[in-house]
Amino acid sequence: MNHKEVNTLPKLLSADVTEYIHRKLLACPRFLVVTNNVPIRRFQMAYGAADGGLIVSSYEDTDNPNNLTADNNNDPATRDLNVFAEMILELALNRCYVDQLPSFANIKIKRIFWNYYHLDSKGTFHIDDDDENTWSIILYLNTANGCGTSIKECIDGIENDMMISQVAGDAVLFPSSFEHGGTSANPGMHRCCVNILFSANPLHIKTVSNILIDEEK
Repeated sequence: MNHKEVNTLPKLLSADVTEYIHRKLLACPRFLVVTNNVPIRRFQMAYGAADGGLIVSSYEDTDNPNNLTADNNNDPATRDLNVFAEMILELALNRCYVDQLPSFANIKIKRIFWNYYHLDSKGTFHIDDDDENTWSIILYLNTANGCGTSIKECIDGIENDMMISQVAGDAVLFPSSFEHGGTSANPGMHRCCVNILFSANPLHIKTVSNILIDEEK
């Protein structure tokens, strides 16, 4: 686990659990069309796509003045989705250990977005958050060959473009300041994923005489 780079988390969820969550998402009545906050026709002209996909915002930090919806945190239609997202986050963090010790402390969910892309959707490149102590997790809810998430990993000023393939149950964790964007779906298919944004204190821990020392302090 490295806090400053892209970390893949293969087979985070089993196939049956992933498909169960996928079905629950597709039945959610709270999808919004993404247009990057501009009129739909302007988006279509600028990006050459029908839309930026559809999104369910099931949780957003109330301190954020730019929330998609005002009451999503108390919406009964998305409560189950939030339970699934909390499970996904915990399972992902259980993979994030250094020398058998946790990599993060003081974890707080900032946002949970569920994405749906069709053939003519186009995810534009963006960053989720420029706070250095914020990370993004994307977990794929179905398999879409040749599709996924393009991420511009940036380490010490050096960029590395990569594509994280969409495989059901796989996840990726990376700093929220990395630019990224979702691809369109394949013909006759769709692609679904969940994006969990969380803040935390990164821990790089050494063991000295059985005393844990947080190197970030």
